[in-house]
Amino acid sequence: MKLELAVDRIEGNRVVLIDQDQNIFVWPKIVLPKNLHEGQLIFVDLSDSPQNKEAQSPDTAKDILNEIFKLDE
Repeated sequence: MKLELAVDRIEGNRVVLIDQDQNIFVWPKIVLPKNLHEGQLIFVDLSDSPQNKEAQSPDTAKDILNEIFKLDE
């Protein structure tokens, strides 16, 4: 999921971001790009971690079952 967020304001070490639906997100300033300013647009890509994708992989499930039942021997 990709989000387009606008910097609403900077409050010390926090940044208040707003999306197009007026949802508010407060993020630590340290994890955002340097030289951030009010009104600037930033783009955030949210996705599952690689570990979660592996856990959902059919091949991984098959490998686990094969290991449990020793089907590959």
